Amino acid sequence: MSDVALRRAQRDDPTVALTWRLRHGEISVERVAYVAALGHRIALQVVEPAEISEDKRNQVEQGAALLGSVKATRWVCDLAECAVAHAWINVSDHRPAEAIAAARAWADCPCEAHERMARTARGDAEAAAISISSLLTRGPKVVWEAAWAAAAAAATALHKAAWMVETSWTVEKAIRAGAITWDDALDDLAERLMT
Repeated sequence: MSDVALRRAQRDDPTVALTWRLRHGEISVERVAYVAALGHRIALQVVEPAEISEDKRNQVEQGAALLGSVKATRWVCDLAECAVAHAWINVSDHRPAEAIAAARAWADCPCEAHERMARTARGDAEAAAISISSLLTRGPKVVWEAAWAAAAAAATALHKAAWMVETSWTVEKAIRAGAITWDDALDDLAERLMT
């Protein structure tokens, strides 16, 4: 097949494109098998699905491990921002957004200084979540917790078990805030793993 014909086939048939990416090492079989286990139509046509847990949090942690700490932190920042946009009513209090921004800054530059900033932002968000828990309805408290968990994912990125738990916790908080569902979160994770 000529290069032109191959590019046309890849553009017209996502299965051909995925097969080519696998063959040339652009994506791992492990990632595609995990995504297939989540029900991704194209991945199912190319590989056998992996064995995954029935528990949604475990599925998120497994996917986060495949995604890696930096990309997983970017993902939870997106989810936490979604939770803030969906449920945060106190627009004059910027601490949830600051915690997410600190986590995103670490994902853009995973250095020690940004890790310290994320850890500080996590502490601020955690303290605020605890102090407002008796004053506010569940929705805003969950938003604080989502921002705190996103910052925690960045702050604990060097400790694999910790950031994977923080990642799944952020997803759970965004779901509890009503910003996303488990299925939507896992679909989004699958798409990120396929890019």
